[in-house]
Amino acid sequence: MQRTVEVLFTLLRSELLREVLSENIKNLITPELKTALFSLSKKHDVAHLVADALDRNGLLDKQEKVSNLFLQERTMAVFRYERQNYELNEICRILEEEKIAHVPLKGSVIRDYYDEPWKRTSCDIDVLVDRKNLEDAKKALVKKLGYTTEQENTHDVSLWAPSGVHLELHYYLVEDYLSKGEVNVLKKVWHETVPAKGFVYRKVMTDEMFYFYHIQHMAKHFLIGGCGLRSFIDLWILNNKIIFDKEKRNNLLKKGELLVFAEKAELLSEIWFGTASHTPLTKDFEKYVLRGGVYGTQENRSLITRGKNKSKVAFFFSRVFLSYDELCFDYPKLVGRKWLYPFYTVRRWVDRLFKGKVKNFVAETKKANNLSEEEIAKTKKLLEDLNLI
Repeated sequence: MQRTVEVLFTLLRSELLREVLSENIKNLITPELKTALFSLSKKHDVAHLVADALDRNGLLDKQEKVSNLFLQERTMAVFRYERQNYELNEICRILEEEKIAHVPLKGSVIRDYYDEPWKRTSCDIDVLVDRKNLEDAKKALVKKLGYTTEQENTHDVSLWAPSGVHLELHYYLVEDYLSKGEVNVLKKVWHETVPAKGFVYRKVMTDEMFYFYHIQHMAKHFLIGGCGLRSFIDLWILNNKIIFDKEKRNNLLKKGELLVFAEKAELLSEIWFGTASHTPLTKDFEKYVLRGGVYGTQENRSLITRGKNKSKVAFFFSRVFLSYDELCFDYPKLVGRKWLYPFYTVRRWVDRLFKGKVKNFVAETKKANNLSEEEIAKTKKLLEDLNLI
């Protein structure tokens, strides 16, 4: 596993810096290692980057099954980019026509900093509109582009293009579980935007706000099980491929209580893709991130929960009786109706029973109870060192 990890980062660094691999590294990459590399890189949605690095260094053999799997990932990444980019341009065109201010978020922005935009994959398109314009934006996309609406959450609405592309139309970047500092920064997002070049209603965030939102999103996913390698590649690019004002970024991060997390995440990205060296903290950080993948794992989520000083009994009750904010995420209609909390708690139990999720709950609780005290203590220390508790 350690060799797989080391070679993975060598390949990703080669791709980011357009470096040629040494013969010693090439000789390590056997068909068996390629299979392990594919599994790990796929888990973190970077298999297309590894594929490009391998192909550029003459290490993909079309007679091998694993080589063809890598090539398929690269082809799919290009296809996903072209399809999403078309839809994003159409979305922005319609919102511009409707005179609705909007801000593209996340991957649709950061891919422009990659040497080739298809290299930054996304599972969906994220666009922010003001809450007061949400219904008009939805109606316009449904009427003019044939989008269909799905569920509305506490901060966004899911829509689907006829092509199958998923759009998350955000109307709020603030979620109830966030710290006071994060809330105070994100509430001012519209004050930190300017018109995109050639547009009036399409907006872009200032560099420091975009960077803050990226760090905040990483921290959010870290706390629910993992934030994936892709976020760290983004982070490295934001720190090495563009001109920025470090003081402005840090001032905003400090206001949002995320400066410590940002500094440690930046260090880890420089260890992986630059020349920095590991510390005991970054080794634990690395282990957690690699284990979590793009979407996180139940083991990581359980470790985080137990690391926040929850006993086995407290953990059990925290899963049986979700907090009001957590329950709102599953049932958006509960928002603003706290008096319905008992009803929706019972409804959740019934839903879990009839949707076959009881076994998952039992397995989740059993896994949480079987975590080693050493791992729980390590996770608690990691949370403290990252200033996340």
